[in-house]
Amino acid sequence: MDIDISHRKQIESELEKYRDHREELVGNRTAELAEAKDIAESANRAKTTFLANMSHEIRTPMNAIIGLTYRLQKDIADPRSKDKLARIGEAAQHLLGVINNILDLPKIEADRLSIEEKEFSPTRIVVNTLTMLNERATAKGLRLSRAIDSSVPASLLGDSLRLTQILINFVGNAIKFSERGKIAIRMRVAEEDELSVLLRVEVRDQGIGLSAEQQAQIFKAFAQEDNSSTRKIRRYRPWTGHHSSPCAQHGWSLRR
Repeated sequence: MDIDISHRKQIESELEKYRDHREELVGNRTAELAEAKDIAESANRAKTTFLANMSHEIRTPMNAIIGLTYRLQKDIADPRSKDKLARIGEAAQHLLGVINNILDLPKIEADRLSIEEKEFSPTRIVVNTLTMLNERATAKGLRLSRAIDSSVPASLLGDSLRLTQILINFVGNAIKFSERGKIAIRMRVAEEDELSVLLRVEVRDQGIGLSAEQQAQIFKAFAQEDNSSTRKIRRYRPWTGHHSSPCAQHGWSLRR
């Protein structure tokens, strides 16, 4: 008997070439991924080093500002000047805390960031925020006000620095996107039990507001409604007592 297997041999040869080619592709791809991983890790190490160096370089003059402000408060007797210096000192202390937290970025990326639990006054956070931002608001003809419910505890345990950062961002945006009227901070207890309270904090303004589509974007990383560095607000929409967008509200879950 005579059987022609040349076609089968041809197919087997092609399959063998395909397997060799596939292994080569897999090897090349693995090498490319390993190289990309090394590049990413190297870039991450460079970023961490840069942040550490920059934090140190910025922290040094900030400490000098805080120290000189403290000395000036001791030397100056005029109450108005002392009050302004006190505001400078509070703002500098907050900025120093933010600078220190820049070093927490690697911890955030590694899911190892810990939230502090120190005693603080919720009312004091609101007062300090308004004090730091009052000059900006006054320069634009805006009025800042606060309404803190009597149910809000005098002191709680939590991370006061990060809560202050949140509130400064909200009020700062309200000032930035408002042309007239008032900006109000409202704080009340939303929920509570024997061990903790959930504070509801609202920042209301008479600015341009956000559409539903814009609200859906604001909680995404590095996203904002208009990312142009030279944007100019040209439209104005009056605020009503019933308007409140999610971007201007925040819940703080804190321990007693």
